[in-house]
Amino acid sequence: PLSKVSSLKKLQGAAKLLNTSGSKWAQKPANPPRETRTLEQHSRQKVELRRKETDMKRYSLRERKGHVYQEVSEPQDDDYLYCQECQNFFIDSCDAHGPPTFVKDSAVEKGHANRSVLTLPPGLSIKLSGIPEAGLGVWNEASHLPLGLHFGPYEGQITDDKEAINSGYSWLITKGRNSYEYVDGKDTSVANWMRYVNCARHYEEQNLVAFQYHGQIFYRTCQVVRPGCELLVWYGDEYGEKLGIKCESRGKSMFAAG
Repeated sequence: PLSKVSSLKKLQGAAKLLNTSGSKWAQKPANPPRETRTLEQHSRQKVELRRKETDMKRYSLRERKGHVYQEVSEPQDDDYLYCQECQNFFIDSCDAHGPPTFVKDSAVEKGHANRSVLTLPPGLSIKLSGIPEAGLGVWNEASHLPLGLHFGPYEGQITDDKEAINSGYSWLITKGRNSYEYVDGKDTSVANWMRYVNCARHYEEQNLVAFQYHGQIFYRTCQVVRPGCELLVWYGDEYGEKLGIKCESRGKSMFAAG
């Protein structure tokens, strides 16, 4: 069994975040490349995009005596994706670069004892991490992985049990104001390969950003990942804000035993 003491998947201090694949180190977040706009700018951008994307639908209800009701379908916070090239949020498709690319897992039914390893997409491998004492990690073995490539969703048991914090493989998912659940990848028969992705220890080695989209956790490349490089993740500004992690605490490495 892997030694899963703490890393991105098991942060119990500044964050409510709960996701590690094998490092004994607890880290502070690293600044994701090209994602340096302030949260205030992003928020204003989302408000404007939400205003433009609002879908207005009208319908009559006979049982309501002919009154006309207006239904407003307003995008939620996790309906947005982020373009690493434009450094802008968008819904469904970037105006300049088109729809994002999502890499599909290899199809394996849940319940298979080794499902988490078998779901690995082509071109990636699971082997010993380059981070000391981190156990296994995920490596790129094929061609360059371009900027803005999406992996996911992160799979596991969905639970509202706060004990999931202690599993070492959990992410917190926000469902609304003061409403949360967890996706716990501890069980290899229901988890996927993303449970093995380790946390970046500092800015320079981070090449993935974790974020919430449509109620699930995804990873996005924030750097071009060359063949022979290990995939290393940290979370973006928006997700970190939801976890209660302040931006000014970012950008430093912390090597404290968990």
